Amino acid sequence: MAKFKKVLMYILVYIVALVLGGILAMLGGKISGLSFLAYTMDWGFDPIDLDLNVIFLNFGLRLNINMGQILMILVAVFTAPKIVGKLCS
Repeated sequence: MAKFKKVLMYILVYIVALVLGGILAMLGGKISGLSFLAYTMDWGFDPIDLDLNVIFLNFGLRLNINMGQILMILVAVFTAPKIVGKLCS
């Protein structure tokens, strides 16, 4: 149970980092010196439709990530062990 709690805390730290990175990019896009944080990379493929006459399936993947989120994920990678260690002890 303790290992599950630790994994859940790591996931939570990374989700918070993604949200904070998005906010950082949104605010940085309005400031000329920090506008690079709002640069967004779009990756993925267009949806593929599969029609079997009984069921219709649609497969697709799209990822939009900006520099602010990448920066915050890198910060989270190095600080997450300390944060999770303090929260789970």
